[in-house]
Formats: sequence, structure tokens, C-alpha cells
Amino acid sequence: MKISAAICTYNRAKFLEKSLTSLIKQNFDKNDYEIIVIDNNSNDNTKEVVNKFMETYKDFNIRYVFEPVQGLSIARNRAIKEAKSNILLFIDDDAIADENLLKEHLRIYNEFENVSCVGGKILLDFVDGKPAWLDEKFYKFYSYFNISYKIIELKTSVYGANFSINLIIVKEKNIKFDKSLGRNGNILNGGEEVLFCETLIKYGFKIYYNPYAVVYHIISRDRTNYKYLINIAKQGVSSYFYYLYKFQKRSKIYIIFLSLYNLAIYLLSFLKNLLLFKKNNIFYLYLYMLRFFCLFKICLKGEIK
Repeated sequence: MKISAAICTYNRAKFLEKSLTSLIKQNFDKNDYEIIVIDNNSNDNTKEVVNKFMETYKDFNIRYVFEPVQGLSIARNRAIKEAKSNILLFIDDDAIADENLLKEHLRIYNEFENVSCVGGKILLDFVDGKPAWLDEKFYKFYSYFNISYKIIELKTSVYGANFSINLIIVKEKNIKFDKSLGRNGNILNGGEEVLFCETLIKYGFKIYYNPYAVVYHIISRDRTNYKYLINIAKQGVSSYFYYLYKFQKRSKIYIIFLSLYNLAIYLLSFLKNLLLFKKNNIFYLYLYMLRFFCLFKICLKGEIK
């Protein structure tokens, strides 16, 4: 077994079959990889979808694993325990893998030394179309990751919808995804891969970006509206606070100053664009103002909803 591909999923049965099918259609020997579905306590028909898929593709190495404890980080850690290979790839349950995804992830570990993690390109697939105002500057809120046309070493984190890790290194150093971070049910927190990658970098291991390892992130109509983006901007802040306060050991005074400084910068830009009536820019800047206001609020009052 050369590589394991894991999908950690919660109540996304309607997208899951497409993700699984894309992993079946790889330009890769089916005997050299496995697919693991970590069902993170779903209450839809996820189990039935996976069982039907396993019945259809009996000659592939597919496993269904139920993880009753809610949380994406917990599900990712379960995948680390379950994987039978030394390389573990994570893709989101609403991501479609390019046919060369496995091959392109694996080749970085074979061609470079001391590789602990590989991040791939994440493109967006607006399956129901998108409103005119939702242009490329908003794409980062949907995990868009397209930073180079060539393979490069990263000094920062990969994006969670498409990355792989070296389990020899991870298990040797006992590195785990922090269960205080990451999505939990319908709570849209994140940051678990950021902390994971920074831990790898601190140990001196290398992280690479491979633009040829591609997934297409499915964006449905219910996520192309103002309300969804506002929720993303607000709910991700508690993870950012945790990262700054617990991992980087920043004081609350520092975080308050950081919040107010950035809030002032974005407010000036907001007012300028308001005068020029640039509607797209106004909402984009509002999201960042909201994010730093919420960060300031956390420092003063504790966790926000």
C-alpha cells in the first residue's frame, strides 16, 4: 500500500458519492492505495451511500469507519490511526479529485527529502452558478488555493481540502490535530491544519505545494450568499484567537492591539470604497472588519458564538 486517501465527512451524503467516484478514477494501481471514509457521527444516509459504493467497487480497497466523537480534528486523528500506508491524503467530502491526484502527491515524497506534508491546488466548482458580485477576491473563503504554477517549498500552512502527510514523521513525533480546532458539526471553525503544519515546520521538516495535485471544491447555491460568508468570517475567529493565544503565546493585550490596528486599516479602506460606491469591495472589507471586531470581542468577553 503506497498511499491512503481519507474523506472525513459529516452529513454530506449528497456530495460524497462524487468525491468517492473521483478517487476510484485515479491513474493509479488500485492495489497500491486505499480509500477510508471517516463518518464523523452523521445522521443522514452517509453510511448507506458508502456501503452501496463499497458493494459496487468490491475490487477496490475501501473502508467505512464510524467516529462517534464530533469534530474534524478528531476524525482526522482517527484517519491517522486507521491508515495502512505511510502517506495519508485528506480531501474534503465535497471535493472532486483530479485523476492524477494520488500520483502527484506521492511523487513529492519520492523526489524530495525530509518531506512531512504536501498541499495541492484547490479550484472552485460553482455547480449552481454564482452571483455576479462573488468575484475572485472572495474565493479564499471557499478554500481556494492556487499560489504557484510550479512546485515550491512552503513556510506556511497548506489548505485542508487537499493535503497529505508523512505518517512515519507524524507518528514518530506523535503529532496530532488539535481537537480544539477544526469544524465541529455545523460550527464552521478551522485552523487545525495550520497548527499541524507549523508544528511540522518547528521540528525542521519540509512542506511542499504541488500545483499538479488538483481537487475541485464543490460550492453549492446555499454557500454563495452574504449570510454564509458572514458566518464564515465570524465563526473562524475563535480558532484564530486560540492559535494566537495558546500556540503563539501572544498576550491578550497584543491580540487587542492587533485587532484594533487591523480594524482601523480596514475601516479606512471601507470608508474610501463607500464614497466611491464600490459595492463588492465594501462587503469584502466589511467581512474583515467583522473578523477583527470579533477577535477584539473575544479578548474582552471570551468565546463568541
